[in-house]
Amino acid sequence: HTDFLAKLRKDPVVNCSIAVCQRIKCDIPFFGIQEEFNATLKGNLSFDWYIKTSHNHLLVVSTAEIMFNNSTFTLLPGQGAFVRAQTETKVELFEVPNPLPLIVGSSLGGLLLLALITAALYKLGFFKRQYKDMMSDG
Repeated sequence: HTDFLAKLRKDPVVNCSIAVCQRIKCDIPFFGIQEEFNATLKGNLSFDWYIKTSHNHLLVVSTAEIMFNNSTFTLLPGQGAFVRAQTETKVELFEVPNPLPLIVGSSLGGLLLLALITAALYKLGFFKRQYKDMMSDG
């Protein structure tokens, strides 16, 4: 376990050379010519242990390989790229910011701005003019 974390501190890549890998095998008894086949693999990764490392990301390497009966099928020259695929998924730690200080600060700032505008209008006599005009008309 400590060797695993030491390797991750050096290079944040998780592949079968340092992690326990799961091999999934699907037997397809019949497969027609020019027939498409899609396989979807889903899983959950737990990264609680990753907090102990100093990197802010992790690279998870996934590999898929097609194996077939060599006595029944043959692979044409140059077709090797179609039987093996590899993907790298970059996983980053996402921290949800606390919205409470932003909401409280915005509310207080809005109230302060309203008070300043009201004070400025009062100093300019905006509220007194309306009242005096109403009294003289009545």
